[in-house]
Amino acid sequence: MTAADLANGFITAAIPVTGEGPVTIHAEAVDAQGNLDVADADITVTVDTLPADLIGAITIPEDLNGDGILNADELGTDGTFNAQVALGPDAIDGTVVNVNGTNYTVTAADLANGFITAAIPVTGEGPVTIHAEAVDAQGNLDVADADVTVTVDTLPADLIGAITIPEDLNGDGILNADELGTDGTFNAQVALGPDAIDGTVVNVNGTNYTVTAADLANGFITAAIPVTGEGPVTIHAEAVDAQGNLDVADADITVTVDTLPADLIGAITIPEDLNGDGILNADELGTDGTFNAQVALGPDAIDGTVVNINGVNYTVTAADLANGFITAAIPVTGEGPVTIHAEAVDAQGNLDVADADITVTVDTLPADLIGAITIPEDLNGDGILNADELGTDGTFNAQVALGPDAIDGTVVNINGTNYTVTAADLANGFITAAIPVTGEGPVTIHAEAVDAQGNLDVADADITVTVD
Repeated sequence: MTAADLANGFITAAIPVTGEGPVTIHAEAVDAQGNLDVADADITVTVDTLPADLIGAITIPEDLNGDGILNADELGTDGTFNAQVALGPDAIDGTVVNVNGTNYTVTAADLANGFITAAIPVTGEGPVTIHAEAVDAQGNLDVADADVTVTVDTLPADLIGAITIPEDLNGDGILNADELGTDGTFNAQVALGPDAIDGTVVNVNGTNYTVTAADLANGFITAAIPVTGEGPVTIHAEAVDAQGNLDVADADITVTVDTLPADLIGAITIPEDLNGDGILNADELGTDGTFNAQVALGPDAIDGTVVNINGVNYTVTAADLANGFITAAIPVTGEGPVTIHAEAVDAQGNLDVADADITVTVDTLPADLIGAITIPEDLNGDGILNADELGTDGTFNAQVALGPDAIDGTVVNINGTNYTVTAADLANGFITAAIPVTGEGPVTIHAEAVDAQGNLDVADADITVTVD
């Protein structure tokens, strides 16, 4: 004992600890006379430095695939995720577990579940570490088997961008018949973002497309979109990154399939074809070198609709709408068939064609039905009929030669009187007309015949004889 001890009023002894359990401290002192003085009582303390087994492993139930990353789907929208801390065999109702600085008191329900649940707030992207500890009745700290770190990654990689429709040539959002084609599909191109790699899977309208090196070089993937009918078709594209986050295209794209042309035009008629036989003879054709084609206008035609007839555009006017048709002048360059084709393109670019093309045949050259006129009574051919040549019946004959196209039944008109060709006439090579004489002087004989197409064939020349 030192003066310092006397000043302190006690002495201090270091008691060695060799293990867990009770340690008894006994103190005694011998006075100057040799008498033993013992401490008022021995003291026993128990060494207990091992914490009770209150908690075990930490798990993150939202980390569905156990990759240590919480993507947007796993995290949800409430700004937190759950940490479950397993309870050890020494945990009791009332044990306090501290998780990341927040105390959670164990309940009977927790004991039945085997864990307590802590809501871990998320303040941003990146790693979040979960630490759990509990203090036992002796004040020893029990910590979870290990801290757990999860990474919050809710921002999708930039895998895809804009959707475009290359078949929509004019960018009007409508696919007409020409743009759509005949295979029943159209293409959608989905731009690839800088994070896309060979093997990235892009889902377009429910169908998966795996990105290839060629796609990366092109900068897009191409999806064939089936068309089942007229109307709008929406294209949606999405891709899931390595962390499970969903990247969607910049916007869904809707195009309208409109392949049925508006009813702009109908039937083609030829008003000059008076008898409707599909042949234009000289009278029907006229002398201006053209004939008219009328194209009926459909209920969808408007002022300004353009109708193309045999390559020439005609713009519909209010007057045309009132008439119900447009009129095109069709040039005639020669004999033979002329086909009239009419078409019009609607506002969506679809081609409406006339109900049918019409073909008319230009036939303005008369058949060779008759030739020269002769007067057999003019015996000396001087163009004068004297009394002997004329005779006493008050008439003389005119013979009209028949051409190679004359047939049994051909009608020849001579000076206003019709004569029907017979087989006998054909055998003779002419028909004979009795020309009445009403007095002295000149008499002119004119002959003509109309062929099956309505063209007029006239005799080689009119003949005039003088009755003297």
